[in-house]
Amino acid sequence: KGGTLNTRWYPLDFSHCELSGAIDAVGGASADLVERSAASEERLKALSEAGQLAQYDTLLFSSHGQFSIDEPLMSGLILQKTGDGTHVDKDGMFTLGDWARLRLRSALVVLSGCNTARGEVVPGDGIMGMPTALIAAGNANTIGSLWSIDDEGSAAFVRAFFSNYVQSKSAANALWQTKKYFLTHPNPAYRNPSVWAAFVLFGV
Repeated sequence: KGGTLNTRWYPLDFSHCELSGAIDAVGGASADLVERSAASEERLKALSEAGQLAQYDTLLFSSHGQFSIDEPLMSGLILQKTGDGTHVDKDGMFTLGDWARLRLRSALVVLSGCNTARGEVVPGDGIMGMPTALIAAGNANTIGSLWSIDDEGSAAFVRAFFSNYVQSKSAANALWQTKKYFLTHPNPAYRNPSVWAAFVLFGV
């Protein structure tokens, strides 16, 4: 989804299923769920400023992703806007600069949205995108997608990934195991590489 920035977004019907499945995999007692109107840009920034985000080892964001070829620095994840949505800190568009200013100490962030691993290629520095911004914020590893992903398929993929991640304690191994499983998934529709091949790992 290059080109101009999108300003209208459709509901993600399988996002709740994805989030609840990941929570079940890691153990509900040790996880917190924030979704729908509560999952706002304003709240995420407040949690960061209060030092609460730095207490999480793993973070999962299930939302729309936006990548713009024309305005790469404005690429990001779509969160809930607050108020009238006109203020830059409340418009719901969490851009690269917003990610970089978070205060994190996480081992893994999963960005389950379209194009969340894409970025501008900067000579000498590589790809400047959300994974790079998250490294600046204090996160070690990021899983994102290289193209537009299917809502239902990605929800199934992320749930399976977290089941493997809990067992292996390695994001790289869990991602490999999950992709291997999807190659022969019981649901033939999930075997299509368009469902699972988009997910890649950036690590330090």
